[in-house]
Amino acid sequence: TGVATGSIYRASGADFRRSPGREPVANTPKVSLFTWYDIADRDEDLLVVNVHAINFTLNKPFEDQILNLEDLVASHNGPMLVAGDFNTWWPAREDFLIDVMNRNGLTHVALENDDRWLRVVVNPLAVPRRRATVFFDRRLREKK
Repeated sequence: TGVATGSIYRASGADFRRSPGREPVANTPKVSLFTWYDIADRDEDLLVVNVHAINFTLNKPFEDQILNLEDLVASHNGPMLVAGDFNTWWPAREDFLIDVMNRNGLTHVALENDDRWLRVVVNPLAVPRRRATVFFDRRLREKK
């Protein structure tokens, strides 16, 4: 139920949050990891949010988990990348997630499996085929 964020750069800070709800049967929370990275020649730092969203529940625990992340996402003044396994297998979940991220200035990026630097793992047995969900903050673009 945890996550890990790998980088060749040393993080300047890290924190985590457990989901308010728990997965049934295993009774375990899901975890989201917040990692900050210094950006050379900038006063801002990069925030990377790595999310493993609650899965085998109704929408309310999922929504509670996403809302539990929103204050930190909203308060960060630098660029950010929010990504992970959001378990958005139900359209209402994906719509809710996209709405929350959009109101915080993030743009949804749908990635398909390809051979670029970011490898997206798709379960070929899942219907519909699952894809990675990434939100990209426009402030990540190169400073002019």
